[in-house]
Amino acid sequence: MDVLLFIDEDRATDLRVGVALELVRVCGGHINCIQVMSPNALVASGSFGTAKMLADRAEDVERHKEMLRDATRQKMTAVGASWEYHSFDGDIVQSVIEQSRLVDVIVFSAERQPSALNRMIPSADELLPRVRVPVLAVPSRDPMFSIAKPVIIAWDGSPQCAYAVRSALEPLRCASSILIVTVEGERPEITAAQAKAYLAHHKLQSDILTVPATIHPVSTVLIETVHAHRAACVVMGAYGHGRAREFLLGGVTREMLRNCPVPLLLAH
Repeated sequence: MDVLLFIDEDRATDLRVGVALELVRVCGGHINCIQVMSPNALVASGSFGTAKMLADRAEDVERHKEMLRDATRQKMTAVGASWEYHSFDGDIVQSVIEQSRLVDVIVFSAERQPSALNRMIPSADELLPRVRVPVLAVPSRDPMFSIAKPVIIAWDGSPQCAYAVRSALEPLRCASSILIVTVEGERPEITAAQAKAYLAHHKLQSDILTVPATIHPVSTVLIETVHAHRAACVVMGAYGHGRAREFLLGGVTREMLRNCPVPLLLAH
C-alpha cells in the first residue's frame, strides 16, 4: 500500500505514525510523509508588527520543521520502513488533496488537533468531502492499532460504503476476521449478503451480524459492537446521506469521528 501520512507538531502525530507503520508492517507498502506549513504559521503566536518579530518567528518555524523531519526520520529508520518526506507551504487540506492522487489511503486525525507550528490542524471531517482517496481517521486517544485483528464493516448499502469496502480489500486481507454489521429494519438496495458474496469472490471470509434497532444512535450501537468484538478498525462510508442531512439528523459519520475508540477507514 502507498500511504500518505500527515506529519505535524501536534500531540496526535505519534498516533498517526504508529498506525501508518503498523499498516505497512502487516500489509507491506510505502509511507509518504507530508508536512505542510499554512499561511497562518508565521502569525500563530500573534507576531504582528515589526519585521524583526516576523523574522524571529520564521527562524523558529524553520527550526521546528527541521526537528520534526529528524524525529520522523528516526521513527521510520528504526523499523526499516520504506518512506519519504516532503514539506509544502500552503493550505493543509488542499496540499493533502494534491499529494493524494497516487496513494491508496490517507492517515489523518479524526478530530482537530492544536499544533505548535500550524496553530490548529484540520480534522478528517474537513478533508473527506474534498478528497477522492479513503481516509484512515485516527482517534486522539491511543487506539492500540493492529490491522491483524478483527475488522468491522458498518454496512448500509450506500455507494460510499461500497467504495470503502472496495478500497479496503488489501487491509481486509490482513484482518484476523471480518464482521459485516447491519442494523435491523434497514433495507439497503445492496444487502449485507451481497457484500459478503463480494468479499468471498476476493477469497475473504466474513460473517454478518444484524444488530437490533434501538432508541440509541447508530454510532452508539457500532461503538458497542467494536468493544464487544475487540475490533481494531471500522470500515464505513462517510456522509451517505449528505453532510447537511447528516448534520440535522445527528450524523453517524460525525459521531463516529468524535467517539469511536479505533481508527475509521472512511470513503466518501
